[in-house]
Amino acid sequence: MRKLFFLFGVATIMIFSGCGDSDERPESYFTVNGERLFLGEGFIYDWGTNNQITTRNYDIELCDSESAYANYIEFTISSNSTTRLQEGTYSYKQISEKGFFTSPKIGMNIKYDGNDVAISGTRLKEFDMANISGDIVVTQEEGDYKFVIDMKFEVDGKPYVIYGEYWGALKSYTY
Repeated sequence: MRKLFFLFGVATIMIFSGCGDSDERPESYFTVNGERLFLGEGFIYDWGTNNQITTRNYDIELCDSESAYANYIEFTISSNSTTRLQEGTYSYKQISEKGFFTSPKIGMNIKYDGNDVAISGTRLKEFDMANISGDIVVTQEEGDYKFVIDMKFEVDGKPYVIYGEYWGALKSYTY
């Protein structure tokens, strides 16, 4: 009888321990040379189609609005579609072209004063970077966008490795 109760107890524990919240999304973040920075929200700015109406350009901004210091990663994607941000892999290219991303910007641990002037932290823009390479994979899951960012570049000879994942809604704006 003891063995039966023991087996019943073990089975109950196994059943309930397997019923965790497995639908929870992973935390959105990016890393800069291994330093993990939180991303809490995303924005998409629609530039519309280009003059030849062959591509549609979007500025994407993924940022942390929760901590005392601002962290962000921004880039422009020239979508393969003229009507929406299409899923796919977008590689870096210096000149905006259909199917590529350009204009990366990264902010790390930025602190602002009372007048919204950055007083500390690191801000890197495309013109600061050399030897830029990488991909951004865009997918849509459960109605939200998912971005996987994998980039490398140098600033004044110092190598930077960027990796990040964002999965969430994008607040939409039009220029």
